[in-house]
Formats: sequence, C-alpha cells, structure tokens
Amino acid sequence: MPAQLAGANYYFEFAKAIDLMGGEYGIAIFSRIPLHQVYIHPYTVYGEERRVFQHGVYDVADSQLSVYNTHLSFETPALRQQQVAELLAAVNADPVPHKVILGDFNMDQDHAEWDSLGPDLYRVNGDHKWYDTFTWRDDTMKVYAIDNIIVTPNVRVAHKKMATQILSDHQMLETELSWA
Repeated sequence: MPAQLAGANYYFEFAKAIDLMGGEYGIAIFSRIPLHQVYIHPYTVYGEERRVFQHGVYDVADSQLSVYNTHLSFETPALRQQQVAELLAAVNADPVPHKVILGDFNMDQDHAEWDSLGPDLYRVNGDHKWYDTFTWRDDTMKVYAIDNIIVTPNVRVAHKKMATQILSDHQMLETELSWA
C-alpha cells in the first residue's frame, strides 16, 4: 500500500511493526526527497502491539534534518513514558543538530502527558491551540489531540493547520519547516 500511495511523486520508507491479517502494519514516511541512513528501532516495551520508530536523515542544500517517526502504544501513560524515554535517548544521541519528531503519540489521557518530551522541544500541536486530530470518539480517551510534529529549537515552523480528510480516523497535521 505505501508504494501505491507514493506513486511516482514521492519516496517512502515503511517500518513494519507487526504482521496483520495477511499483511503488515506499521508506520511510513513519505517525502519528495529521499531519506538517507534510515533505520527502524523496535521499542523494548510495548502493549498489545509491538511498536517501532523510524529514523532517517534528509540532506538538503548542505544541511541535514534528522526525522523521527513514531506510533506509541495506546494502553497507558506509563507505557508511553517509557517509549518516549527510548525515543528521546536516540534523539539526544543523534549528532545531526536539526531534528523533527512526528507521529501518533496516543497521549489521550491529559495534555500534560506531552510534558514527558521535556521543555526544550517545540510542539506544533498544543503550542497555542490543541488540534483534535483523532476524529473517532472512545470512552477511554479524555483528549483527542494525539498526533504531533515536534522540533528542536533550531528548526523554524512557518505555519500550522489541520487538514480535514475522510479516509482515516486521524486528521493530518501540517506545517512548513525550515532550518539552516
């Protein structure tokens, strides 16, 4: 399916998390330029479903951007905090100075869950406004702003919006990033 979505216009990198119904379930990054040094890191802790994050580097005009894509577990905030600690360990060890982390963080119990990412990273979702990116309603969820784009302070965010779509239970969060 990622190849069909990418078509001839995009590059993609798929990261399988689990086998599902005769296929594979995971996360993907789509881009107009190729990623380099791509790897898949399985979280050491997870709930009902194995979870992973992807890491790759864009080389653009003599500058690099490290991109991390994740899908955290939905079961408990404590489980997500452990996964965030693993993700941040990789981000902090990364020598590339410009970084972006994106994905479905499943932080659905309280907006304060985002504090586990620390004060030094900028959140597109939740900066001045929370975008309820998850559209379905679930009695176990208390907040619906579960998707985000997070950047290091040296990456600039030009705009942000939520693009309404009907093909998913998530609405796409959009932003334009620049770095030098």
